[in-house]
Amino acid sequence: MKLLPIALLSSAFAIGLSAAIPTLTITEQAETITADYNGTPVPVALTGPVDGWTIELPGSFQLNVGGPFVFGEPENATLRNEVFVNQPTFLIWGSDLPGGAGEPTSLTIPFGGVFTGGQTPETFQLVLQDLPETTTAPDSGTTIALLGGAATLMAGLRTKMRR
Repeated sequence: MKLLPIALLSSAFAIGLSAAIPTLTITEQAETITADYNGTPVPVALTGPVDGWTIELPGSFQLNVGGPFVFGEPENATLRNEVFVNQPTFLIWGSDLPGGAGEPTSLTIPFGGVFTGGQTPETFQLVLQDLPETTTAPDSGTTIALLGGAATLMAGLRTKMRR
Protein backbone atom coordinates (compact mmCIF):
# COMPACT_ATOMS: atom_id res chain seq x y z
CA MET A 1 0.00 0.00 0.00
CA LYS A 2 2.97 2.36 0.33
CA LEU A 3 3.37 2.45 -3.44
CA LEU A 4 0.02 4.18 -3.99
CA PRO A 5 1.20 7.72 -3.06
CA ILE A 6 4.27 7.32 -5.28
CA ALA A 7 2.11 6.13 -8.18
CA LEU A 8 -0.23 9.10 -7.77
CA LEU A 9 2.68 11.53 -7.56
CA SER A 10 4.34 10.14 -10.68
CA SER A 11 1.03 10.27 -12.59
CA ALA A 12 0.51 13.90 -11.61
CA PHE A 13 4.09 14.71 -12.65
CA ALA A 14 3.60 13.01 -16.02
CA ILE A 15 0.37 14.93 -16.63
CA GLY A 16 2.14 18.21 -15.87
CA LEU A 17 4.90 17.43 -18.37
CA SER A 18 2.46 16.65 -21.14
CA ALA A 19 0.99 20.17 -21.16
CA ALA A 20 1.32 21.80 -24.57
CA ILE A 21 3.89 24.55 -24.98
CA PRO A 22 2.31 27.68 -26.47
CA THR A 23 3.66 28.01 -30.02
CA LEU A 24 3.63 30.74 -32.65
CA THR A 25 4.46 29.14 -36.01
CA ILE A 26 5.36 31.28 -39.02
CA THR A 27 5.52 29.36 -42.29
CA GLU A 28 6.72 30.10 -45.80
CA GLN A 29 5.11 27.88 -48.42
CA ALA A 30 4.35 28.46 -52.08
CA GLU A 31 5.78 31.99 -52.03
CA THR A 32 3.56 33.20 -49.19
CA ILE A 33 3.72 33.56 -45.42
CA THR A 34 1.15 32.27 -42.91
CA ALA A 35 1.10 32.22 -39.12
CA ASP A 36 -0.79 30.35 -36.44
CA TYR A 37 -0.84 30.37 -32.66
CA ASN A 38 -1.49 26.94 -31.17
CA GLY A 39 -3.17 25.94 -34.45
CA THR A 40 -5.37 29.04 -34.74
CA PRO A 41 -4.63 31.26 -37.78
CA VAL A 42 -3.03 34.62 -36.98
CA PRO A 43 -3.46 37.47 -39.48
CA VAL A 44 -0.20 38.94 -40.73
CA ALA A 45 0.50 41.96 -42.90
CA LEU A 46 3.11 41.37 -45.60
CA THR A 47 5.04 44.12 -47.36
CA GLY A 48 8.02 43.99 -49.67
CA PRO A 49 8.82 41.68 -52.56
CA VAL A 50 8.31 37.91 -52.58
CA ASP A 51 11.28 36.26 -50.82
CA GLY A 52 12.08 39.57 -49.08
CA TRP A 53 9.06 40.09 -46.86
CA THR A 54 8.52 42.36 -43.91
CA ILE A 55 5.98 40.61 -41.69
CA GLU A 56 3.85 42.52 -39.19
CA LEU A 57 2.13 40.57 -36.41
CA PRO A 58 -0.81 41.77 -34.32
CA GLY A 59 0.18 43.81 -31.24
CA SER A 60 -0.76 40.95 -28.89
CA PHE A 61 2.45 39.16 -29.99
CA GLN A 62 5.63 40.66 -28.56
CA LEU A 63 8.65 38.94 -30.10
CA ASN A 64 12.13 39.02 -28.58
CA VAL A 65 14.34 41.07 -30.92
CA GLY A 66 17.20 39.11 -32.46
CA GLY A 67 18.66 37.30 -35.42
CA PRO A 68 19.71 36.34 -37.89
CA PHE A 69 17.85 33.06 -37.53
CA VAL A 70 19.02 30.80 -40.34
CA PHE A 71 17.35 27.65 -41.66
CA GLY A 72 17.30 25.75 -44.95
CA GLU A 73 15.27 25.77 -48.14
CA PRO A 74 13.37 22.53 -48.76
CA GLU A 75 13.77 22.55 -52.55
CA ASN A 76 17.49 23.42 -52.67
CA ALA A 77 20.04 22.65 -49.95
CA THR A 78 22.42 25.32 -51.29
CA LEU A 79 19.91 28.07 -50.41
CA ARG A 80 18.78 29.35 -47.01
CA ASN A 81 16.25 31.52 -45.19
CA GLU A 82 17.36 34.32 -42.91
CA VAL A 83 14.96 35.98 -40.45
CA PHE A 84 15.55 39.02 -38.26
CA VAL A 85 13.18 40.20 -35.54
CA ASN A 86 13.90 43.92 -35.66
CA GLN A 87 10.93 45.13 -33.56
CA PRO A 88 8.59 43.25 -31.21
CA THR A 89 5.88 42.87 -33.89
CA PHE A 90 8.03 42.92 -37.05
CA LEU A 91 10.16 40.29 -38.77
CA ILE A 92 12.24 40.59 -41.92
CA TRP A 93 12.27 37.29 -43.83
CA GLY A 94 14.77 36.72 -46.63
CA SER A 95 14.20 33.53 -48.63
CA ASP A 96 16.11 31.67 -51.35
CA LEU A 97 19.39 33.28 -50.26
CA PRO A 98 22.66 31.72 -51.47
CA GLY A 99 25.00 30.04 -49.03
CA GLY A 100 22.85 27.29 -47.56
CA ALA A 101 24.63 24.26 -46.16
CA GLY A 102 21.79 21.76 -45.98
CA GLU A 103 20.36 23.15 -42.73
CA PRO A 104 17.03 21.82 -41.40
CA THR A 105 14.06 23.65 -42.92
CA SER A 106 12.61 24.72 -39.56
CA LEU A 107 13.96 26.39 -36.46
CA THR A 108 12.45 26.49 -32.96
CA ILE A 109 13.29 29.42 -30.69
CA PRO A 110 12.33 28.33 -27.13
CA PHE A 111 11.52 31.76 -25.63
CA GLY A 112 10.43 33.56 -28.79
CA GLY A 113 8.15 36.10 -27.18
CA VAL A 114 5.09 36.82 -25.09
CA PHE A 115 1.41 36.61 -26.10
CA THR A 116 -0.68 39.25 -24.32
CA GLY A 117 -4.05 38.51 -25.94
CA GLY A 118 -5.31 36.09 -23.29
CA GLN A 119 -6.33 36.41 -19.66
CA THR A 120 -2.68 36.37 -18.58
CA PRO A 121 0.47 36.93 -20.65
CA GLU A 122 2.19 33.70 -21.69
CA THR A 123 5.64 33.00 -23.05
CA PHE A 124 5.63 31.08 -26.32
CA GLN A 125 8.13 29.29 -28.49
CA LEU A 126 8.59 30.65 -32.00
CA VAL A 127 8.79 28.17 -34.88
CA LEU A 128 10.06 29.45 -38.22
CA GLN A 129 9.67 27.00 -41.09
CA ASP A 130 9.84 26.72 -44.85
CA LEU A 131 7.68 23.93 -46.23
CA PRO A 132 8.12 22.44 -49.71
CA GLU A 133 5.81 23.43 -52.52
CA THR A 134 2.94 20.96 -52.65
CA THR A 135 1.48 19.31 -55.70
CA THR A 136 -2.18 18.50 -55.56
CA ALA A 137 -3.63 15.19 -56.63
CA PRO A 138 -6.66 15.25 -58.91
CA ASP A 139 -9.97 15.35 -57.06
CA SER A 140 -12.06 12.17 -56.88
CA GLY A 141 -14.37 13.24 -59.74
CA THR A 142 -11.43 13.71 -62.09
CA THR A 143 -9.93 10.40 -61.00
CA ILE A 144 -13.19 8.54 -61.67
CA ALA A 145 -13.52 10.19 -65.10
CA LEU A 146 -9.94 9.23 -66.01
CA LEU A 147 -10.44 5.66 -64.83
CA GLY A 148 -13.72 5.39 -66.72
CA GLY A 149 -12.07 6.71 -69.89
CA ALA A 150 -9.18 4.25 -69.51
CA ALA A 151 -11.59 1.32 -68.97
CA THR A 152 -13.60 2.31 -72.06
CA LEU A 153 -10.41 2.56 -74.12
CA MET A 154 -9.19 -0.83 -72.90
CA ALA A 155 -12.57 -2.44 -73.70
CA GLY A 156 -12.49 -0.92 -77.20
CA LEU A 157 -8.94 -2.17 -77.80
CA ARG A 158 -9.82 -5.59 -76.49
CA THR A 159 -12.79 -5.84 -78.88
CA LYS A 160 -10.66 -4.65 -81.80
CA MET A 161 -7.88 -7.15 -81.01
CA ARG A 162 -10.36 -10.07 -81.04
CA ARG A 163 -11.43 -9.36 -84.62
